[in-house]
Amino acid sequence: MAEIASVYPTAGGQYHWTSILAPRPYSRVLSYCCGSVNFLGWIANGAGFIIQMPVIVLSLAAYLDPTGRRGYTTLDALFISLAGFFVITITCLARSDRKQDTSFVWTTFINESGWSSSGVVFLTGLLNPNFIYSGLDGAIHLAEECTHAASAIPRALLSTIIIGFVSAFAFSVAMLYSFTDIEPVLSSPLPILEIWSQASGSSAAATVFVLVLTTCGCFACTGALQTASRLTWSFARDDAVAFSPFLRKVNGRLGVPVNALLVNSALVGVLGFVFLGSSTAFNALVATGLILQQVSFAFPAALALYHRTKGREAFERVLPRRRFRLPRVVGFAANILTVVTGAVALIFYDFPVVMPVTASNMSENALSP
Repeated sequence: MAEIASVYPTAGGQYHWTSILAPRPYSRVLSYCCGSVNFLGWIANGAGFIIQMPVIVLSLAAYLDPTGRRGYTTLDALFISLAGFFVITITCLARSDRKQDTSFVWTTFINESGWSSSGVVFLTGLLNPNFIYSGLDGAIHLAEECTHAASAIPRALLSTIIIGFVSAFAFSVAMLYSFTDIEPVLSSPLPILEIWSQASGSSAAATVFVLVLTTCGCFACTGALQTASRLTWSFARDDAVAFSPFLRKVNGRLGVPVNALLVNSALVGVLGFVFLGSSTAFNALVATGLILQQVSFAFPAALALYHRTKGREAFERVLPRRRFRLPRVVGFAANILTVVTGAVALIFYDFPVVMPVTASNMSENALSP
């Protein structure tokens, strides 16, 4: 995607690229399908980001049983996120009285799902770690608001992948070494809170860590709504959604698509009511958002792969003069991996996480729009 973004840095992102890369007879229908999938995915992801904040706060309240607290701090999003990562990781490793042994961290596979196949358990379990990249295309949809987008967007995409993988992997390994008893973790409404409490040996420290997490979540919510509004505005600019004239208006004073932002916020709010009725149905919608996002990545990746197979000249015709250029083998591998990831998400993220399947634990992803 970074290669394509360096040539076509537009707010439409994946659906715009699909319209360019697809064979002409299929350009409009594939572009519309990709855009619709991406739009619905961002609405669901926005709801998923936002609902985490009250869930975390309520879980923290149940953990502490406080009489009342309030507070608000505004900090730079990147700084507090990375600072929180380093502080929490180092504190948990340093304060943990008893570390898990290496065999538990690297070789123990616990399967209590009821599935007989460990492979299926692994693939369905990728849903949660995959969530760290749920906003990967955020920078793409802000392309028309940044300077030197052709080079800035690829850098943003690669930075997101590298920083996200390194920090998430290091954090996960550190937490696996630091906690002492897995049963309370599995039964906790907020497992990470229980892990931090065990690792630090302090309820106060665990509380501070959760507040850091909540603050980062608030920044993520803002970014999610901002990105979704730009995608909606771009889609409306191409007359691809209902009420396009209304949604594509840009506020003259603020310079942002306020109408699209308000509509997206309202849609996310409506999804929030689903949580009040059924947390299972809501979680299915959130998971659907991640699935749809992965599928939207697969559209331009598959088409780029199609043009690569036709030879270098054919590929250069659709992606000329790109500032970000991958070696041919690396580009092939990246396109194939993106398509495979989309297929895995579309199939295995719909599977129920627990067997046997009942009405209460079934996966509703396949039924979600």
